Amino acid sequence: MSRKFSPSPSVALACSLLVGACAEAAPEFVDGKQQGLEGEERVWITTDQTLLDAITRQFGALETKTDELAQNEFAVRVPLSALSTLSEIAHEETHRCGGFMLHDSEEEALAMLRSDASTQAQLMQVNYTIDNAAAVEPMIAKVEEANIRKVIMDMSAINTRFHTSMTGAQASMWVHDQWTALANGRSDVKVELIDHTKTPQPSVSMTITGAAIPDEIVVLGGHLDSTVGGSSGDKRSPGADDNASGIATITEVARQIFALNFVPDRTVVFYGYAAEEVGLVGSGEVAAAAKAAGKKVIAVLQNDMTIYNTASPAYFSFIVDNTNPALDAFGQKLVETYIKMPIKTSMCGYGCSDHASWTKNGFPSTFPNEATFAESNKKIHSVNDTLETSGGNANVAVPYAKFGIAFVAEIAKGKLGGAEPECSATKPCPTGEMCDATGMCVPATPMPECSATTPCPTGEMCDNGTCVPVTPAPTCSDTLPCPTGTICNAGQCVPDPSNPGGGTGGTTGGSTTGGTNGGTTGATTGATTGATTGVEPPPATGGQGTGTTGQGGTGATFGSTSGGGGDDGGCSVSSSSSPTSALWLLSALGMLGFRTREKRKRSA
Repeated sequence: MSRKFSPSPSVALACSLLVGACAEAAPEFVDGKQQGLEGEERVWITTDQTLLDAITRQFGALETKTDELAQNEFAVRVPLSALSTLSEIAHEETHRCGGFMLHDSEEEALAMLRSDASTQAQLMQVNYTIDNAAAVEPMIAKVEEANIRKVIMDMSAINTRFHTSMTGAQASMWVHDQWTALANGRSDVKVELIDHTKTPQPSVSMTITGAAIPDEIVVLGGHLDSTVGGSSGDKRSPGADDNASGIATITEVARQIFALNFVPDRTVVFYGYAAEEVGLVGSGEVAAAAKAAGKKVIAVLQNDMTIYNTASPAYFSFIVDNTNPALDAFGQKLVETYIKMPIKTSMCGYGCSDHASWTKNGFPSTFPNEATFAESNKKIHSVNDTLETSGGNANVAVPYAKFGIAFVAEIAKGKLGGAEPECSATKPCPTGEMCDATGMCVPATPMPECSATTPCPTGEMCDNGTCVPVTPAPTCSDTLPCPTGTICNAGQCVPDPSNPGGGTGGTTGGSTTGGTNGGTTGATTGATTGATTGVEPPPATGGQGTGTTGQGGTGATFGSTSGGGGDDGGCSVSSSSSPTSALWLLSALGMLGFRTREKRKRSA
């Protein structure tokens, strides 16, 4: 992904000169001094006496200023096109990485010399304590050399990460994407690219906002650019140790923070700085912006070169100039507590990496480094700065990644697995809420009306804590038909709606229920008719429904084969009526006629 860069005119000139230099012939030197610099735009840098002497030998006398408050430091006006050459001089003649800071103006350079910011940083005291082993130990136990090695291999496979090259900007985007993927959408994390005024290469930041004290900030950083000295342009510049290793180390810190869901109390910011090799450009702008904004940065950790150390036994190293003594001492206690390695210290003698940018802006910094300055990797700034040169693995970096984890967890504080639970057995939720399994208060749900120990009333059953009517067992199915005159509906036998009427009577009647209903109605009608006619119905046949044939009682309309009778005691006699019932009915009718004739005779 390409990014549009719109620098100021002076920066545009710087970029064009720096890029163009890689395509032009090497600078011409006469008597050891570079020629063709007269009339060229010049810029101000600050450096120390050692590098100033080397620069003077290369370029001749240069405009130089100092201040009585400065401690062996000078402001020097140098040709703009010579910045990358200065980096090469620092490496070749003084065995240094960088060695100077670039400034926007003479005033800014002199202000840096006069400033007591470095002294303020030295005196700044923060109450650093070691009491968060519960968070540190599980994370450091998961650090893997293979993770660190993979990042180094991927970054050093980029042709060059030099700040003015196209792949330099692509390297920044690569780091941005890696960190974004690690954060995996955590709502408290923000990954950004930071544009600069002095370089087209962006820096990268990843911020984890503190859960309890977000205005206090802990910084971990390392530069992401590389160089082979001079105007590197598009020359092959793997930079495995300097400084793919530093980015890989802080990336492993972030990986374990996210893997174990560590939530810091204070805000933690990871930086991949741009253009460190040409004057601490990225970190210089970032630290100056933090100072201008009044940010409360309480600790800064720099990772620059973490995979080369041939000493035996192995040791843990700190660079201790341009750093904060109190933070250095605390760092050594962290090593004693969690890393348990011998410790050595040494000095660069100048601002040799991005920690110096923070120190000069008044913030406390510390700089653990792979080895003492004298024993560090001499193949940096060359095509030989490869993983193979450092042993083919990232074993040396593992304790530095563990140190970074301890640094974050003990200074930012915080907990694994998220924030402090808002409720517990001894810390109830407000009325109307309940404590869930994660320790969060959520809206209370109604108490269940039934459970294994609280049964439902008879005829109901428990369904997810609610009593519901019992569903009867099915009495019919495709293989279990209903009796004649009924149909199967939802597993139950019910009367056939196409066959209205009561129970089925007669010898061909349907169910026992039909016979009973027919019998009852028949009995009632038979008794009534008997009382009217004076003929007693036969007791053996009145009011009974028997068996599955369901015979209606005598005197009733007997159920037809279709089951339509047996309800109303009517007079029809079906083909299924019994002979006894028919004779009784004829007898009753005859008796009724006899009584009518007798009444007429008396009247006459």
